[in-house]
Amino acid sequence: MSTEIKLSVSGQQREIILDGTLLKDFIASEIKTRLPSIMDKQGHLKVQIRPGQWTINVTGFYPGQLTSVTLPAFKKPWPVNEIWVLDQQPHLRRINVIDKISIDANQTQLPKKWQTFPAFQMQGNEVMSFNVVKRGDPEPEPDQLNLRKKIWLDFDGLGFTINDKITGKLSRQWRLNASENMKLGQVTLDGKPQYITEDENQQQGVEVRHGALNLSADSQMNAVNREFPASGWNMDFNSVDATLYLPAGWKLFSLSGANADSTWIRQWTLLDLFIVLITAIAGYKLWGLKWGMIGLLAFTLTWHQSGAPQFIWLNLIVAIALFRALPEGRFASLVKSYRLVSTIALVLIVLPFVVDQARLALYPQLEFYNSAIDTTYSPVSGAIFAEQADENDMVMEKSRPRKNYGALSYSDRVPMSVKPKVKEVSHVDPDAMIQTGPGLPIWTLNQYAINWDGPVRKDQLIKMTLIPPMMNAFLNLLRIIFVLLMVWRLLDIAFYTPLIKSMQAKGDGNALVSKSSTASASILIVIVTGMLCLTPTLSNAASYATFPDKTLLEELKNDQLKPTQCLPNCASIESISIALSEQELTMSLRVHAQENVSIPLPVPLKHWMPETLQVDDSASASFFRHKDANLWLHILKGTHTVKITGRVDYLTQLQIAFPLKPHLIYLNVTGWSSEGMDQDVRKITALNFLRLSKDSASSVTRTGIQSEIPVYTELSRTFELGLEWHMINRIKGLSGTAYPVILRIPLIPGESVITENVKVMDNHVVVTLSHRNQTLQWRSSLSKELAFSSNNKNSDKGSTGQIKLKAIDSNQIIERWRLNASTIWHIDHKGIPVIYHQREGKRWQPQWQPWPGEEVVIMISRPHGVKGNTITIDSSNLTLGPGVQITSAKLDFNLRSSLGGQHIIHLPEQAELKKVKINNRNMPIRNTSEGLSLPVLPGKQKISIEWYEVRGISGFFTSSLVSLGSDSVNHSVKINPGYNRWVLFVSGPAMGPAVLFWGVFGIILLISYGLGRIRGTPLKTWHWILLWIGLSASAPWAVVVIAGCILALKVRNEQDSAAMSALKFNVFQIALVLLILLSLAALTASIQQGLLGTPDMQITGNGSSAYQLNWFSDRMNEVLPQATLISVPVYIYRLMMLIWSIWLAFALIKWAQWGWSALTREEYWRHVPKRKFKKDVKRNAHKKSGQQNKNDLSLDEDEIEIK
Repeated sequence: MSTEIKLSVSGQQREIILDGTLLKDFIASEIKTRLPSIMDKQGHLKVQIRPGQWTINVTGFYPGQLTSVTLPAFKKPWPVNEIWVLDQQPHLRRINVIDKISIDANQTQLPKKWQTFPAFQMQGNEVMSFNVVKRGDPEPEPDQLNLRKKIWLDFDGLGFTINDKITGKLSRQWRLNASENMKLGQVTLDGKPQYITEDENQQQGVEVRHGALNLSADSQMNAVNREFPASGWNMDFNSVDATLYLPAGWKLFSLSGANADSTWIRQWTLLDLFIVLITAIAGYKLWGLKWGMIGLLAFTLTWHQSGAPQFIWLNLIVAIALFRALPEGRFASLVKSYRLVSTIALVLIVLPFVVDQARLALYPQLEFYNSAIDTTYSPVSGAIFAEQADENDMVMEKSRPRKNYGALSYSDRVPMSVKPKVKEVSHVDPDAMIQTGPGLPIWTLNQYAINWDGPVRKDQLIKMTLIPPMMNAFLNLLRIIFVLLMVWRLLDIAFYTPLIKSMQAKGDGNALVSKSSTASASILIVIVTGMLCLTPTLSNAASYATFPDKTLLEELKNDQLKPTQCLPNCASIESISIALSEQELTMSLRVHAQENVSIPLPVPLKHWMPETLQVDDSASASFFRHKDANLWLHILKGTHTVKITGRVDYLTQLQIAFPLKPHLIYLNVTGWSSEGMDQDVRKITALNFLRLSKDSASSVTRTGIQSEIPVYTELSRTFELGLEWHMINRIKGLSGTAYPVILRIPLIPGESVITENVKVMDNHVVVTLSHRNQTLQWRSSLSKELAFSSNNKNSDKGSTGQIKLKAIDSNQIIERWRLNASTIWHIDHKGIPVIYHQREGKRWQPQWQPWPGEEVVIMISRPHGVKGNTITIDSSNLTLGPGVQITSAKLDFNLRSSLGGQHIIHLPEQAELKKVKINNRNMPIRNTSEGLSLPVLPGKQKISIEWYEVRGISGFFTSSLVSLGSDSVNHSVKINPGYNRWVLFVSGPAMGPAVLFWGVFGIILLISYGLGRIRGTPLKTWHWILLWIGLSASAPWAVVVIAGCILALKVRNEQDSAAMSALKFNVFQIALVLLILLSLAALTASIQQGLLGTPDMQITGNGSSAYQLNWFSDRMNEVLPQATLISVPVYIYRLMMLIWSIWLAFALIKWAQWGWSALTREEYWRHVPKRKFKKDVKRNAHKKSGQQNKNDLSLDEDEIEIK
């Protein structure tokens, strides 16, 4: 309670008594005024007033709980009415005032800072009652958390790997548990690994102590059941976003419980459905139900596929329908032309789409073209398993500079007021094996963004339907079948019959029919073939600084002004003798000084004034009073005797504090009782004396004794529960004047004081506060065995113990309790509510402020650790360079470990170790029969191993068999076969290279069979096969040119040149000659490439080529997967090309004869004597008079010759 009294005084100086400064049962703690004043034990304030306006502030406290406050009717000059304001201090409690209406504080004369509180007008004998609505903060605000997830499906589809990043603010839940179907592998908090444990409900999780949360968790989950909690944690989140990564060949069909716009189902819009249905219905109306269903399946399966035909279907169907409905005429001719153009466009779109679908069915990794998965890895520098420092560590109080009195031997620190550096709370058990997790994939192939609208509850589920690679391959096959069926139906061969008959009617006959069919076949073959085969140095000037520089000057200044080296031990009190009788106090001190210094004397000036002070029997000593209310003595260097005497007959109690501790204390007391004496002088901070006889001082007590304001103190206990349990006790004088005061602080069960020079008596710590705002601190240890013995258990993991706290039943002490628990403990509590859950550094440290006698029980359990990896290999890369007889091998991998030790890996038996590097430093390590033992330190390491194998490249080459000694993720194998090998086949992990030549070879056989069926050329089926094989492996682009040339010569051989004009005939002949020359150039280039170059096997996938083959595996056991390469020397290819070239040379002689005869059939060039052209002119001009102009001509059929 704070009372502000405003006095307006006139008249003479006088003394008045104010009896309303304190309410009933309140105890004064402080009086602030410029007027002389004193308060007696009954709470009456005596003030010596003088004219003027004065303000008196009286602060008091009530030692218990209040539900009502009564304003008595005080005597004058106390006013009849008072204005009260109420500061609820909501962190401690929230109260409601009963049946009392507040007034506008701004309309009163209240102090400015009081006007922010509710004000009430009170009259004499009026009662203010209130009830406590809430005490402390038993239900803090809900947690404000956000979750960002990354979910990877394993390549085999059997499991998910999940990375969760949780950010936000924790207020309630200080243990984060994962859901039952998740297996936590690694958890980091602010980048520091945490120990994963299991609570009593067998739920995996981590203890958290930071309110500002930045957590990352790696976990795994079984993917057989694809319905699982959305968040994966037993808590609610404000927002959740996720990214799903699927391997090659996998697709997300549907997702329920969340939003994902890129699923197959969500891609469909109403417009898409409308167009598909309209197109299918149109097909049904044109060709019947069977073709309507085939069209519906074709359109549905391909509508959202990349490169698939979409609107072209509807265009062509509409053209067919219009052509059927329209009568013959000009508009029908336009529709016919539009239909032909749409047909060509459909063929151009369908052919690459069909090829792409066929390749994806066989090689799903080609979905990402030839992009390689990057397996590079950059380790973070520095140790990552260092223990986290406690934010609340105490630091040594800095010495304050001395001034005005020269070199002093006495420090401002008093006994036990030193704040020693608090030992860090150990957050990690050194015996615990911190989990390093399963390792996260680094690939990002098929990405799907998933999000939720609004907050997500912990029991909210999501369900996903995935399409596996085998099903995708089957769907690709269905797409090819249904699309080709629809193309065959839409081509409608009968459509071209009228065109053929029209050409025959104009005299072109069979030649034109043959020409038309041959041209169509040529266009089709050329298109298919093309689709298949064409796949500063800066210098700084020297700078000169003046001498001496500022740093040097500062050092010289500090050196000159530094205090004497003996401080703070320049003087000491060897002994002190105290003789206390009923009438007089005599103190004799023996002092030693190394320098001329000032020392504080143990004289309580506030209660007792000495009458004589002598130094070495001389009264001419230099005494002075410092601002700390101590009496100081300036002495010279040497040994001195100080004697102090004075009367004590008017005192009933006396307290003597020792700001400078003596080495010996001699005590001679008569008529007084003493308290605070100890055999160990270092533990004595003050002595308290109480008079035994009351009569001897009765005459002077009435006139000389003054009523002191009781001392009010604050005791703070901080419990630090780490690997070792400690408690920091700190007591501070808040108010009062009765200093020095001796306090007895009871120890809690299991507490042992470990700070030196602290007096402990009868399970109490005895401390002395010398002045207001003085702080004393000591450190204690707590017995874990005693805490856990209450449940007949020990402090092993999984056990439960408790600490019982009970507030001291005293009116002089207010207590505050604070808990600082390590994450190795799980904490529950019961009793009074917590007032603060987190304050300093946003760290969870519950704080209580009890009333006297109230209790809190802290329940402590130690969760079991979860078994997990202590070594994780995040990525590995095996590179092989096979030579003729020796193969060079290099293995790079990145390892994370939570423990130090040796890690053994196994190399191939025939391996000859070259060098080993750990973090780019060569290590003297040899390979033994037991394996290669690598020294591992806690943290991240980058390891590189190089060796030779006594084997070279062969027809059947397999990558090295290596065991990393631990499960790993993100493994890549690279084989560099060199430029002298012809790669035929490869095998290994699914995410690897594909040899596309063999697929092309199968198409070549089919196309060659079709070309061989075309009559009129000298090439049979086996000729086409040999020609195409030779060209496709050396110069694929030449296939299109040569095939086009041969088919063009066939057309020339079968056409009727007489029906062509001279100009068209000559242009056609020139084009044929150019095509022949281009074909010869293509053949020459292909022969040169085949004889001197290397074959093009169209190797692609995961960044592979003919000279570097790359495989990737997402997750594997100790033994790394192997890759196989089947190849032959490149000279075999060149020898085959030589034989093919010889065959081609002989074949070309025959083909050339046929080609020449076709080129020169009937004639090879036609003379053009003159140029003719037809001009159609229609003129319709009308004269105004109605007469026809004589110049109007009708020349529709006239032929004009220009010579």
